[in-house]
Amino acid sequence: MPRYVKLRGPDWSFDPAELAAAFNSKTKAIVINTPHNPTGKVFTRAELETIRDLCARHNAFAITDEIYEHIL
Repeated sequence: MPRYVKLRGPDWSFDPAELAAAFNSKTKAIVINTPHNPTGKVFTRAELETIRDLCARHNAFAITDEIYEHIL
């Protein structure tokens, strides 16, 4: 069952506590799109580290869309 964590303007960041609450023992993966469409949001290093730490804690995969990695 998918769970969604919204990005909130004006900087289109996520609430780390809300993201952590979306993980549980059944979490298998998280899908990350950065830069995010349609906002253009690029996650900061700190945001990506938060995601990394949650994935490691819950033994979950991070599925990323890195199509723009060479543009940045």
